[in-house]
Amino acid sequence: MSIAIVNQKGGVGKTTAALHLALYAAETLRVLVVDMDRQANTTWFFLGDQAPTGFVSSQLFTEAGGGGVEPLQITDKLSIIPADRSGLLGIGEEVSPFPRRHLTAITGFDLIVIDTPPAQGGAQSSALAAARCYLTPIGLDKQSEEGLKGLLLDIRHIRSRFNPRLAHIGILANRFNTRSVHQRKRFQSLLADYGERVLPVALAERAAVSTTYEQRIPVWQGARSGGQWMAGREMREVCKTILGRAFQ
Repeated sequence: MSIAIVNQKGGVGKTTAALHLALYAAETLRVLVVDMDRQANTTWFFLGDQAPTGFVSSQLFTEAGGGGVEPLQITDKLSIIPADRSGLLGIGEEVSPFPRRHLTAITGFDLIVIDTPPAQGGAQSSALAAARCYLTPIGLDKQSEEGLKGLLLDIRHIRSRFNPRLAHIGILANRFNTRSVHQRKRFQSLLADYGERVLPVALAERAAVSTTYEQRIPVWQGARSGGQWMAGREMREVCKTILGRAFQ
């Protein structure tokens, strides 16, 4: 099973969703994280300031794959193919067949989580061509909703030409300010437009998410406040829902 985390707008929690999904899944499954975003935020979370060594994600876009895909092991159940900023900068706009070929050939993992760049282009499209499913985190604002419409049009093209089996896990409302009347109306509008494609759980706006990211720990680890405890509970429920839909 492979899940691409995608949106064509930055700041919607794409990387947050990717890394927490991987950590949650690795409690019971063998998980591979693939960071195709040249911002390399997921790579930093797992490796810190250590420069990526060995096999890096830009090599997935070459026919030879750098002589063989060798992920970097983080724990006994979690490995990563880290992003390399310079290599990914050279990825063109076209869909490459090689990531799908290389990722399909990898064995030993129950789940592959692919973090993608927050913009249309060859890396994002190639990730969608390679994945079995995709998840769409979204902010509750007009720009995010317009970006979602454009993304879904692009995915229709990906399905028709490269990956007809690509399934939508759903739309994840993120950074939801439940006290905001405006955002509650936006969420209801999202439900009206997309129905069951919207996940029945959402992530509220909570400072603990960014704080624990900077500490390079999952938000549910070592909760020291009620806000972090709530954030951790919400995040685990979201991850459980995503995996339930992916593996149903």
